[in-house]
Amino acid sequence: MAQGKRHTPEQAVTLLRQIDVWMANGNTTPSARKEVGVTEQTYHRWRKEYGDLKVDQAKRLKELEQENGKLMRLVAISLTSLQSIRVLSSNSKLASERQIPCRQSLISRLFLIRQNTVAFSKS
Repeated sequence: MAQGKRHTPEQAVTLLRQIDVWMANGNTTPSARKEVGVTEQTYHRWRKEYGDLKVDQAKRLKELEQENGKLMRLVAISLTSLQSIRVLSSNSKLASERQIPCRQSLISRLFLIRQNTVAFSKS
């Protein structure tokens, strides 16, 4: 299976506008797509995803999607930290010798998670 080109959202919007211009000049959709070099599947996927967006709006959409991904990862890391804190702070009556190494292990994992969170938030 051949891999096609990857287009940025800005390029996709620009190509969609070129196809619109070709169609306004009396060409059919298939011939306009062929002129621009876009397959039917790609055309419909872009039309669905970008619709009537302008180039700057598509760029902003891409930035927001990336920011959303970062925030989702930070939330996941925070939830993991919170779960670890709850386990560490639980007041169980089973303070046996085998639980102490387990708690120390959780403390060290929590410390590593916290370091990763701080490092990730700086990037």
